[in-house]
Amino acid sequence: MNEQPDRIEALDVVIFGQSLQVKGKDEDPARITEIARYVHEIMSQVDVENPGHSLVDTAILTAMNLTNALLYQQAEIDSLRHRIDAFTARLNDCLKEETPAS
Repeated sequence: MNEQPDRIEALDVVIFGQSLQVKGKDEDPARITEIARYVHEIMSQVDVENPGHSLVDTAILTAMNLTNALLYQQAEIDSLRHRIDAFTARLNDCLKEETPAS
Protein backbone atom coordinates (compact mmCIF):
# COMPACT_ATOMS: atom_id res chain seq x y z
CA MET A 1 0.00 0.00 0.00
CA ASN A 2 1.47 3.35 -1.03
CA GLU A 3 1.18 6.08 1.54
CA GLN A 4 1.36 9.62 0.30
CA PRO A 5 3.70 11.92 2.19
CA ASP A 6 2.10 14.58 4.36
CA ARG A 7 0.96 17.41 2.16
CA ILE A 8 2.28 20.80 3.07
CA GLU A 9 -0.39 23.39 2.51
CA ALA A 10 0.65 26.95 1.71
CA LEU A 11 -0.90 29.75 3.71
CA ASP A 12 -0.92 33.33 2.45
CA VAL A 13 0.10 35.92 5.04
CA VAL A 14 0.96 39.59 4.88
CA ILE A 15 3.75 40.90 7.08
CA PHE A 16 4.61 44.58 6.96
CA GLY A 17 3.01 44.95 3.54
CA GLN A 18 4.78 41.93 2.09
CA SER A 19 2.70 38.97 0.90
CA LEU A 20 4.22 35.57 1.63
CA GLN A 21 3.22 31.98 1.15
CA VAL A 22 4.19 30.06 4.25
CA LYS A 23 4.36 26.28 4.32
CA GLY A 24 4.53 24.41 7.57
CA LYS A 25 4.32 20.66 7.85
CA ASP A 26 1.81 19.76 10.55
CA GLU A 27 1.51 23.42 11.57
CA ASP A 28 -1.87 24.76 12.53
CA PRO A 29 -2.81 27.54 10.08
CA ALA A 30 -4.13 29.61 13.00
CA ARG A 31 -0.70 29.37 14.65
CA ILE A 32 1.05 30.50 11.47
CA THR A 33 -1.36 33.42 11.21
CA GLU A 34 -0.73 34.33 14.86
CA ILE A 35 3.03 34.29 14.29
CA ALA A 36 2.68 36.44 11.16
CA ARG A 37 0.57 38.97 13.08
CA TYR A 38 3.13 39.10 15.87
CA VAL A 39 6.04 39.63 13.48
CA HIS A 40 4.04 42.35 11.71
CA GLU A 41 3.34 44.04 15.05
CA ILE A 42 7.00 44.00 16.08
CA MET A 43 8.13 45.25 12.67
CA SER A 44 5.61 48.10 12.94
CA GLN A 45 6.98 49.02 16.38
CA VAL A 46 10.56 48.94 15.08
CA ASP A 47 9.54 51.14 12.15
CA VAL A 48 7.93 53.71 14.48
CA GLU A 49 11.01 53.74 16.72
CA ASN A 50 13.43 53.87 13.75
CA PRO A 51 11.71 55.77 10.95
CA GLY A 52 13.27 56.00 7.52
CA HIS A 53 14.94 52.60 7.50
CA SER A 54 14.59 50.29 4.54
CA LEU A 55 12.44 47.18 4.70
CA VAL A 56 15.57 45.04 5.01
CA ASP A 57 16.94 47.16 7.87
CA THR A 58 13.57 47.01 9.65
CA ALA A 59 13.47 43.23 9.18
CA ILE A 60 17.02 42.85 10.54
CA LEU A 61 16.30 45.07 13.56
CA THR A 62 13.12 43.08 14.18
CA ALA A 63 15.04 39.79 13.99
CA MET A 64 17.58 41.17 16.46
CA ASN A 65 14.85 42.33 18.87
CA LEU A 66 13.06 38.98 18.68
CA THR A 67 16.32 37.07 19.12
CA ASN A 68 17.23 39.21 22.13
CA ALA A 69 13.85 38.46 23.71
CA LEU A 70 14.24 34.74 22.95
CA LEU A 71 17.75 34.57 24.44
CA TYR A 72 16.58 36.47 27.52
CA GLN A 73 13.71 34.01 27.99
CA GLN A 74 16.06 31.04 27.49
CA ALA A 75 18.40 32.45 30.15
CA GLU A 76 15.44 32.86 32.52
CA ILE A 77 14.37 29.26 31.89
CA ASP A 78 17.93 28.02 32.50
CA SER A 79 18.07 30.00 35.75
CA LEU A 80 14.74 28.56 36.90
CA ARG A 81 15.86 25.02 36.02
CA HIS A 82 19.03 25.54 38.04
CA ARG A 83 17.01 26.81 41.00
CA ILE A 84 14.62 23.85 40.73
CA ASP A 85 17.55 21.41 40.59
CA ALA A 86 19.15 23.02 43.66
CA PHE A 87 15.83 22.97 45.53
CA THR A 88 15.24 19.33 44.57
CA ALA A 89 18.72 18.36 45.78
CA ARG A 90 18.13 20.12 49.13
CA LEU A 91 14.72 18.49 49.47
CA ASN A 92 16.18 15.05 48.73
CA ASP A 93 18.90 15.65 51.35
CA CYS A 94 16.24 16.58 53.91
CA LEU A 95 14.20 13.48 53.09
CA LYS A 96 17.28 11.26 53.45
CA GLU A 97 17.97 12.75 56.90
CA GLU A 98 14.35 12.19 58.00
CA THR A 99 14.06 8.65 56.63
CA PRO A 100 15.21 6.01 59.10
CA ALA A 101 17.76 3.56 57.78
CA SER A 102 16.52 0.01 57.20
